[in-house]
Amino acid sequence: MSVRKSTITMKDTKILFQYEGFFSHSIVNKLIRDFYEINKIHKLPTSVFKKMLIVMIEILENNYKYVQSIQNELPEGINLPYIKISKIARGFEIESANPLKIEHVSLLENKIKEINEYNKVLLKEFYLKKLLEGVYIEKDTPGVGLIRIAKITHNKIKYSFKQIDNKFLNYTLRIKVYSNT
Repeated sequence: MSVRKSTITMKDTKILFQYEGFFSHSIVNKLIRDFYEINKIHKLPTSVFKKMLIVMIEILENNYKYVQSIQNELPEGINLPYIKISKIARGFEIESANPLKIEHVSLLENKIKEINEYNKVLLKEFYLKKLLEGVYIEKDTPGVGLIRIAKITHNKIKYSFKQIDNKFLNYTLRIKVYSNT
């Protein structure tokens, strides 16, 4: 396992935490414990720490579940999934990446675009609606976790795709958590 807890400065950005590799339940638990240790060192405001922890858990769970479902199909030499937490000028950024099947791109992208269209009030209503519908919808689709991330951070979800081959893309997600929200 390759967890890096460091403070590398790059243009007003300081990497606090980084892990690259496939996730498992034990690795996810270790990363959460490591994040608690980082919080002890950097003394994040409680509200910011809680937001970041929720976002981190959502990202790790989504990444782990999705990659597990496609792991046997992944080509050799594919970019490994990762998560990185950085200190930025006005707060923090949580970045994660993982392989994504091309056939799943439009569902994910449409869901993110829909989430990004809502203001704070509409996002809260949308979130509650999705929670109530949750019993009836397929659990392995993007949705409630991404909505929760946008609702908690009050920020748009930034994302990108980079083609790997004719079956897979690398999906990168960037979430900002500002210190003053």
